[in-house]
Amino acid sequence: MYISEDHISKQISTILNRIKLPDNIIIELQHELKQSKVAERKYCTQEISKLKTEQNKLKEKLDHLFDMRLDGELEKESFDFKRNEIQLKIERINKKISSHEKANTSFDDIILNLLDIATRAGDVFEKSSNLELKRLVLKFVFEKIVLTEGKLTYKLKFPFNEFEKVTILNQTGMKAYELGNLKQNPTLQANGFYVKGRGKE
Repeated sequence: MYISEDHISKQISTILNRIKLPDNIIIELQHELKQSKVAERKYCTQEISKLKTEQNKLKEKLDHLFDMRLDGELEKESFDFKRNEIQLKIERINKKISSHEKANTSFDDIILNLLDIATRAGDVFEKSSNLELKRLVLKFVFEKIVLTEGKLTYKLKFPFNEFEKVTILNQTGMKAYELGNLKQNPTLQANGFYVKGRGKE
C-alpha cells in the first residue's frame, strides 16, 4: 500500500495545529529562552577571552623566538622545531575559537526553532523545507508516532498532550469521556477528527 509523503505530512500537521500554548506559558518560555541565551553568551565570551589570552602569549613567545634566532642564540633546526610547535598550538586555539563562535550561532538557531515549535508547530512543520527542523518538531512534540495502513496513531509529550485536550474539547464540544474514546482510537482524517459514532467534526 503506497502512502504519499504529502498524505502523512497533512495528518501530522492536523495534530500539530491542535497544539496551542497558553499566552502565559509562551511568555514564560520566552523569558527562559532569553535567560538561556544570556548564560550561553556569557560562557562563550569567557571561553573565547581565555583562548585569545593564551593565543597572545604564544605569539609573544614566537616573537621572542624570532629575536633569539636573529641574535644567533638559536640554530636554524632548533628555531624551526620550536616555531612549528608554537604555530601548531596557535592553530589549535584558532579552531577552538571558531568552534565556540559556530556553537553560539547554532544555539541561537536552536532557541528560535524551539520558540517557533512551541508557538506554531503545525505551521512550521507544514511550510518548512528544512528536514532537520521537521525532525526537531517531531522529536520535541511526540513521545510516540506510528503509521499503520495510512493512519497515524500517536502519543504527545507533556505538556502538549494537555494543550491538545483543551483544543479538542473547545473545537468539538466533546465531553471528557468522548475525548477518552478519541485517545483510545486516534484515527485522523486530513481535515479533522474521526471519532467512532460521531463522524467528522
